[in-house]
Parts: sequence; structure tokens; C-alpha cells
Amino acid sequence: MAKKKQTPKLTQLEKEIKNIKISKFVDTIKDFTSQIDKLVSVSISLQAKNAELGMQISDLLSELKDITELLKEAGNSDVDKKLDETINELKTLNKNVEKLIKIELAKKIVIPRSGERNE
Repeated sequence: MAKKKQTPKLTQLEKEIKNIKISKFVDTIKDFTSQIDKLVSVSISLQAKNAELGMQISDLLSELKDITELLKEAGNSDVDKKLDETINELKTLNKNVEKLIKIELAKKIVIPRSGERNE
């Protein structure tokens, strides 16, 4: 069988269809490229935010470490020991005061040699 010769109109229509297909393909590629550019931009922005967040977390951890060290030092301080020593000294002082009071009372109760009472 022999090929039929195409009419000029049909050939022109085929060329226009090819051009439309190519044009749509080019537009699709442009849209795709635009979307990829946006994704890359968002990815770069996200990486910058992640880096900033990482630095802030690092600073926070450093501050928490400092606070922990301060709390450890406070827990190991001699405050409790000094408080116990002060309480013991106050108890001793109180006993001594009681002894002095008893001595003074005994002096007042004791009858002097002259036979008179101290008041």
C-alpha cells in the first residue's frame, strides 16, 4: 500500500499540535523548576532556623549546667553544719546561764555569817 500524501492543512495542524505539546511541556518544566527553587529556598531557611535553634539549645544547656553546679555547691555547703554548731553553742550558753541563776539564787538564800538574810 502506498502512503497517502497529506494535505497542507493536515501537515500544518500536526505542526501546531507538536508546538502546543512542546509549549505545554516547557511550561510544565518551568513550573516544576519554580517549585524546586521554592523547595530549595525553604530548605535553606529551615537549615538556618535549625542552626539557630541548635545554638540556643547549646546556650540553654550551658546555663543549666551552671545552675546545676551552683545547686551542687549549695547542697554541699557548711550551712547545716554551722547551724548545728550554733544551736549547740546556744544550748551550752543556756546551761551556763541556768547555772549562774542557780548560783545567784543560792547566794540570796544562804544566810550570811552575821545571821542576816540577803534579799
